[in-house]
Amino acid sequence: MAPLLLTGFEAFNEYKINSSREVVKHLANSGKLEDAVTAILPVNASQAPAMISDLLIKHQPNLCVMLGQLPLEELHSGAALSVERVAINLCDFSIPDNADVKIVDEPIIQDAPVMYFSTAPVRRVVEAINAAGIPAYLSLSAGAFLCRGRRPQRVTDTRECLRR
Repeated sequence: MAPLLLTGFEAFNEYKINSSREVVKHLANSGKLEDAVTAILPVNASQAPAMISDLLIKHQPNLCVMLGQLPLEELHSGAALSVERVAINLCDFSIPDNADVKIVDEPIIQDAPVMYFSTAPVRRVVEAINAAGIPAYLSLSAGAFLCRGRRPQRVTDTRECLRR
């Protein structure tokens, strides 16, 4: 069992670099996450979910932190970490993924709740990040693009891990 699973995503769309990938690479190479499992996920609607499931089942982490990159046009007040309060069970891509797939108005998990509230103390997490001198804010939802809409799947995968 790993104490931490930390993931980021590969570059997508017109972005040559995905900041989430760079953060994961930096932390993995820093030596500060000795027992952590790190992975870079593909921006691919068919590959990413399977990879997430495999990582959760194989490592059964105590904590899963999945980083993503918000497109620049969606930034509200400059660069900052957003901590999501709710995950919506919806894929609704405004742009195609890296396999040129554009999913519109489809649930991530059929016959599942429309949304999942975080079980983490998200407000305290934001306060701790800000106290460390890193800009952060509380976000209602991460949206419905591939990298921002996978928490419902992680919840379901985690429940399946606990059943075993």
